[in-house]
Amino acid sequence: MVYDPVSNPDLVFGLSIDGGGLRGIIPARILAEIEIRTGKHIAGLFEVIGGTSTGGIIAAALVYEDKKTASPKLTAHEILKMYLTKYEKFFPKK
Repeated sequence: MVYDPVSNPDLVFGLSIDGGGLRGIIPARILAEIEIRTGKHIAGLFEVIGGTSTGGIIAAALVYEDKKTASPKLTAHEILKMYLTKYEKFFPKK
């Protein structure tokens, strides 16, 4: 089903992103692929985005707006890249 608020005004599309520490790479990769295939930013495809633990971090990063343009600052691919290159800062060894 394609999201169309005009023909389906009572329908709300939500995205829930699971947690799991460094395994956040998995949903970030899937979301990056969705952006590639649709040509749209994830924030433009869903009305509500949330998550648990690392999923909440990804959700917050996806909806974080650039104050100058009022559009999302980070793509899912950029978030994935951060997880892959800076994971030791996000998840330090104990």
